[in-house]
Amino acid sequence: MADHCHTEVLGSRPSPAHEDDTRLTYGGGVAYWDNRFSEDAADGETFDWLFDYASLRGFLREYIPQHADVLQVGCGNSDLAVEWCKDGHTGGLVNVDNSAYVIDMLRAQQDDSLPNLRYVLGDVRCLSEDDFPSESFDAVLDKATFDCIACNPENQKDLEDMLLSIFRVLRPGGVYLLISCGDPESRLCWLDDQPGLEWSVSARHMAIRSDSDTEACHHASKPTRKRREVFASEEVMLTSNDDWETQLGELVEDEHTFVYLCRKSDRAV
Repeated sequence: MADHCHTEVLGSRPSPAHEDDTRLTYGGGVAYWDNRFSEDAADGETFDWLFDYASLRGFLREYIPQHADVLQVGCGNSDLAVEWCKDGHTGGLVNVDNSAYVIDMLRAQQDDSLPNLRYVLGDVRCLSEDDFPSESFDAVLDKATFDCIACNPENQKDLEDMLLSIFRVLRPGGVYLLISCGDPESRLCWLDDQPGLEWSVSARHMAIRSDSDTEACHHASKPTRKRREVFASEEVMLTSNDDWETQLGELVEDEHTFVYLCRKSDRAV
C-alpha cells in the first residue's frame, strides 16, 4: 500500500537505539524517552515539538471548538495542554504518551483547577478500548508524533496501526490535526491511501519553528524563546484533487511546516 512512501523526516531528531530494543521503535523506545524526560525535569525544562500553544492558539481555535473533546498524542512534557485549558478550553483534553515517567510527572503536577485535563499512559499505535473508547473524541492533535514514528526505517506497520487507532477514536465529523515536518508527497500516501481511513485530507503550510522565535527570555536559568502566533496558508484539498502538486509541490521541508487536516466522514462507522 504505502511501500513507496518517503519516511525520513527532515528537521526531526531521530533517537539512538538502546540495547534492550529489538528494533528502533517509536522514536528510540520507552527507555530513551523516560531518560530524556528525566533529564529535562532535572534541568527544569519542558519542550514543545515544532510549536507551543502561544504559536498555535489561533489555528487551534479555528478548527477545534472550546467545548470539543480532544486527544493529544505523544504529549511529552509540553505544557501546551495546560495553557490551552487555562485559556478557556472547557472540553475534555486527554494527553497520551508511552513514557510512564512523563505521565507520572504530569499527573503529580496537575492543577486541580483544570478538571478537564487528563494524562494517560498509552501507545498511539494501539490505543486501548478501555481508556480510549471508539468515537470518543472530536479532535486528535499530533505535533510530530507521526514524524517520530516515521523516522523508524521499519515503520510501515507502526504508521498504519497509529492512523487506524486515531481513526477509531475520532467521532464522525471529527478531525485529526497532524503538524509535521514532512511535505505532502511523503505524507499523502499514508494519510489518504490506506484502507479503512474514511476521511478527507487537506493541507496548509506555515513557517518553520525558528521563524516564529521573537526574543530571548530565561526560565529556570536556561535560555528559551518567546514565540509569536504563526499563520497558515490557505487550505488545499488533497483528497481527489489531481492539481494539489501545482499548489503545494514546490514547497520544501526545511523551509516550511505542514499541517494536515484529516476530517472523518459523518457516515463513517
